Amino acid sequence: MAPALHSAAGSLPLPDRFGRFHNYLRISLTERCNLRCTYCMPAHGVDLAPPETMLTDEEVLFLAAFFAARGGARKIRLTGGEPLVRPGIVDIVRALAAIDQLPALPHRVLAAIKQAQGDNVS
Repeated sequence: MAPALHSAAGSLPLPDRFGRFHNYLRISLTERCNLRCTYCMPAHGVDLAPPETMLTDEEVLFLAAFFAARGGARKIRLTGGEPLVRPGIVDIVRALAAIDQLPALPHRVLAAIKQAQGDNVS
């Protein structure tokens, strides 16, 4: 469930170091990937960070809710090696869809994620 940071009061835009303002937040979910793109995953592989250094589901949801409520984020981009290989991705996306300041998530997005993971869509 998304943390209760649903107040738009005090919402500030997200400036970057060049003074540009952004309404989206990129959150990296994993370094792991099931693709072998030569530009980022050489044949000999790469050293991955220990799992305990990655954001927990609760931390991902806290950051998303915080930046939606306080930072003006209206879109969350889930990134990383291949976000769909992260365990619990369906639950993360469901919780992100429940954050008031973010637009409603189309059902087809959740359906595509579940299909990619081999789950039946309910």
